[in-house]
Amino acid sequence: MVLKRLLVTTLGALGLGARVSGPAFGQAPGEGNIPAPDLFDDQIACSMNVPALMGAMAVPMPSMLITGTMSSTLDNLLRGNMGMGDPRNVDLSATDDPDSGGNNPMDLIYVVPTGVANCGSADATVVAFTAAANGAIATDVAEGYIAVKAQYDLVVAQESVVATAQNSLNAAQRAATATNPNTAAINSAQATLNTATEELAKRQTALDAISAGPIYQAGIAEWRASGAVTSAVTAWNMAVDGVTTTDGMGALDILDATTYGGPRHQNADSAVLTGYVALGTDPSGTDPGSVGNVLNAADGTVNLANMRLYADVAGDGTRTGDNFNDDGTLAVPMRATLDPDDGNAMEVLPTTATIAVIRADVEAANNAVKALEEAQAKNTNRNNDIAFEEAVRRARLEAAHLNAQWNAAITDAVDLRADNQKNRFTDTNGNGIQDTGEADNPDYVDAFSILSRYTAYGEALIKRDNAENALRMAVADREAKTRATIKSFISPGSFYQQLVDRRQALLDARQNTVNRIVNAGGTPTTAQNEAVEDAQEALD
Repeated sequence: MVLKRLLVTTLGALGLGARVSGPAFGQAPGEGNIPAPDLFDDQIACSMNVPALMGAMAVPMPSMLITGTMSSTLDNLLRGNMGMGDPRNVDLSATDDPDSGGNNPMDLIYVVPTGVANCGSADATVVAFTAAANGAIATDVAEGYIAVKAQYDLVVAQESVVATAQNSLNAAQRAATATNPNTAAINSAQATLNTATEELAKRQTALDAISAGPIYQAGIAEWRASGAVTSAVTAWNMAVDGVTTTDGMGALDILDATTYGGPRHQNADSAVLTGYVALGTDPSGTDPGSVGNVLNAADGTVNLANMRLYADVAGDGTRTGDNFNDDGTLAVPMRATLDPDDGNAMEVLPTTATIAVIRADVEAANNAVKALEEAQAKNTNRNNDIAFEEAVRRARLEAAHLNAQWNAAITDAVDLRADNQKNRFTDTNGNGIQDTGEADNPDYVDAFSILSRYTAYGEALIKRDNAENALRMAVADREAKTRATIKSFISPGSFYQQLVDRRQALLDARQNTVNRIVNAGGTPTTAQNEAVEDAQEALD
């Protein structure tokens, strides 16, 4: 067959010939305007195996809403089932995530299958193509796709080696000082980087030699996009951990009354948080008079019976554990017992009280206010009007007080380190300089306060938001690249162009082998020469 000519005539029959042949395109009937049957048959054999973009067996598109729901697979993986929970880690090594409603984390990094040379079939029973069973054309394209993926993987692996070598060089350079230039380590690291970079260039050249063509280039773009999703998931997991552990809220939450030391105590025998006045009844508790108790635990909606009890509509004193005086005013502990002139009217907290406890109280009150206001707006039972009005008024009072106390607490910038944590070294002579013989202080920590840790928490939240946006963009890009890959496989124009590029690559490889032998003064074998002729014939 005359492959290049058939490519032009095939595209012409599809209305695409002008792009390839220009004004010269055009042949008389019977001279090739209808592509050879094997071209069509083999292209169909390939395209029929490619995963579907639509229907019950469609490839995973995790950013799209799940039918019948208001959340996507990605939403569920990031925040649990229905996408309504707290941010959570994504485990790409799992194929099922029960906590997210059974979603598959690996859907995020899906690519058209490359395990077998069968044009991307996801069916494990579809074996590798052979010329006898599937046609030489489909087999060539399918085998080339697998070869490109294998070489691509070698490139990616070497990119990691280069990155590691670069990091080692950077570390060696950072370790250099005026008195210790660290020359030997820097030179060694540079040599390692040079070797790794040279190897990467070789692998990239080998990939370029076999990857020309629309299908193979689409595949490379999809694989890159999938790798970017993996990196984005890693960044997301780190950002989530940053909020919940030592970098963010976790570091803030563990500050308890005993952590504050002398500056944060009213006296040496009490654990008192300056700037925070708690309420007698825990807002996040279950006392009948607790503002948090007006909400149903299961879904956070208003419990009408508890709401009426909280509002004390009966006026019979049957409720217990509330934070209000008989006249409905907010009862703030300690204000009646501490000397109003000492400027330290504050609540004595248990030594186990932490910032986490305070935050839970604030959030419980805020959630109650929001839910009560929404339920009041929707209320159609006039018998509940007075109860709603009073419940909302009381909840707002509690929330306003707690938010004011919280805001006061988180602005506290007093250094919370113990005395033994403040010096970087043991300053035996008191000159403020680490002299010879003065050891580093193993207990030293950087200065921290409630304010500094709250600031770090805010920064961690921003990092998490940025990581989420980056992950969502990466998943959307991977999905777009998957669509492009599948469309390239099923497009006759792309398929035929890929066939030409694949066979040109095979010819070039075989010709290069012969050329190297000749240039070295040798003589190619008959088989090597015939291989070149066969490749040329397949292309011509």
